[in-house]
Amino acid sequence: VFQCSSPSNRFHAPYHSCWYKGSYITASQTTPTHIGDLYAHFRPLPSGAKHPQAQLPLSTSLQTSDIPKAGGGEPKELRSLPFVTTTLPFDASEYFTQLCASSILVKSSPQGSEFARAVQILGKESFFRVRRPWLRTASRAPGGAEVFWLDELRNVGLRMKVAESGFGFMEEGEEDESATVFLVRYEELIVRTGHLVDLFERMEEKVGGEGEVG
Repeated sequence: VFQCSSPSNRFHAPYHSCWYKGSYITASQTTPTHIGDLYAHFRPLPSGAKHPQAQLPLSTSLQTSDIPKAGGGEPKELRSLPFVTTTLPFDASEYFTQLCASSILVKSSPQGSEFARAVQILGKESFFRVRRPWLRTASRAPGGAEVFWLDELRNVGLRMKVAESGFGFMEEGEEDESATVFLVRYEELIVRTGHLVDLFERMEEKVGGEGEVG
């Protein structure tokens, strides 16, 4: 499950279930040489609630029949479902905006009604800054999608497709400090597979240790 919002809205923003697309290298990487070069790709899915801050239509309901089975080695898409979106407004001379993200990988019980195991992919509350120049560069990238890494080791990242509103647009190379709004679409949550393995191994060790003590 995945959540990303402004810090002031983090207690009210919805959590989004994610669809596992597969594990493969990102477009910006070279041929992998070991497991550390592979990333698991997850697609955040609309929660079904209305998002007044988003200017793109969101699904009102999510049917499990619309979701393909998890992939394993190549990119797969959910073309019939909309993306999770948000808007990032910038006041005049504002250089960055701050976001808060949380992501938890869970294992459902056999009945599917509750979580049997859960591990935090990010810290309980991961705060990060998204700068105006990065968003503008992403909006001009081929396809308008770029990966924003949430940690220095590049274990966890967000692939975001960005578009800037017309009234704040400037030609490439020009400095712009006027008020503007960026429309952001969360296309993928990307997690290094080696990082996931390490997290689950630590969780299993902790669970095993608690069982021995009990």
